[in-house]
Amino acid sequence: MADLTLVVRADGERQVPDGGPSVSGFIWIGDRVPNLNKPGAVRASIDAGWMTKARTVGRRNGWDLFDAVYASSATSSSTL
Repeated sequence: MADLTLVVRADGERQVPDGGPSVSGFIWIGDRVPNLNKPGAVRASIDAGWMTKARTVGRRNGWDLFDAVYASSATSSSTL
């Protein structure tokens, strides 16, 4: 079992709700706002290499995976 954590912190143009931890699932850069709670967001992160660089334990900068998750979110028609 993997124990991996994606860390997403507000930084300039990169935004998270209220600047800190949130369960909303929204992060954004400019007008690009993927919902991390949508089906496919985790799969997009894994496909983009989440697990290959972090291996099985550790933390990874979630912003590195933003483009892949956004692309998945933009093409997904599923909603929660």
